[in-house]
Amino acid sequence: MTGEFILEIQLHEAARSKSDLEPHLHSALHAPLEKFLSRPHKAFRAGLVNLGFELFAPNSVQPWQQALRARLQSAIETLHAGSLIVDDIQDGSRERRGEACLHRQIGMPLALNAGNWLYFSAYQQILESGAPDSVKLACVRDTTDILLRAHQGQALDLAIRAGDMNPADIPKLCRQSLEGKSGALMEFALVLGARAAMASKEQIAAARRLGRELGVNLQMFDDLGNLNLKKSTAKHLEDLSQERPSFVWWVLAERFPHCFDQFKQASRQLPDLEALSECLEKTRLLDVGRAQALQHQNDIFFSWEQSRVAHAAPALEKIQSLSQRIAHAYH
Repeated sequence: MTGEFILEIQLHEAARSKSDLEPHLHSALHAPLEKFLSRPHKAFRAGLVNLGFELFAPNSVQPWQQALRARLQSAIETLHAGSLIVDDIQDGSRERRGEACLHRQIGMPLALNAGNWLYFSAYQQILESGAPDSVKLACVRDTTDILLRAHQGQALDLAIRAGDMNPADIPKLCRQSLEGKSGALMEFALVLGARAAMASKEQIAAARRLGRELGVNLQMFDDLGNLNLKKSTAKHLEDLSQERPSFVWWVLAERFPHCFDQFKQASRQLPDLEALSECLEKTRLLDVGRAQALQHQNDIFFSWEQSRVAHAAPALEKIQSLSQRIAHAYH
């Protein structure tokens, strides 16, 4: 799914109420978003919605289910795009998807408004999907729940410096942070797909668990990948220099508490990499963290098999393959 397709749905609704103010609205909101959403991206989460649908799809699929699936794919990419715009403002980031962040192009007030507009646009896409009211209501509730949890996770990220925490408290804190970020959004993607497939309550619960753990696992590999000092950039080291809760601090506190202070001081010397490089070599943190992330990945699919929830084997195989590719990509 391309940014252009997503935008087609979003801006079609806005264009219905044209007025004398439309040219101003276009320049202040629609045009910047059109450019932002057209930047190259993988539509990863839209693909997960599709896999969630395939996982529980009945033999006979109704036209409204197909239409809802497309709307939900667009809605989740819309939400994700909005979150990227807002995150970049909160992080003071400079670059997103190969170009300057939106707030550096059009200013923080307009960019913040555009990011928030995308959140509400996602709701509109669901409500105008043509699905039965009970299904739309369930999807709206899922959307509200995920936005609340994602903002809670972001609050932890913004407010807490891992280096100032008691190492004994860090693994639990970082787990909560990972669940509130990638875990929440991947859970959301699979659940939306399952909703369109009219999955049972038991199947929805299983999709939640699977998506949440897949998201946590993705973030584990992502956090480790950002410690590749041979390819490091300011963006890669952003979370570490700001001491955001991450899988790196989780592994450090759990497996190498005796090196905690040394690692903290090394992170505070960034962008100078010398001390951090010495610390990573001494602890072999990357190797230990990768082994732990791979074990977590194996546990995810073992638990799924043990749950005995009916599912389509081909769809699950696609999810497993995707998970393995992610692990390899961040190696």
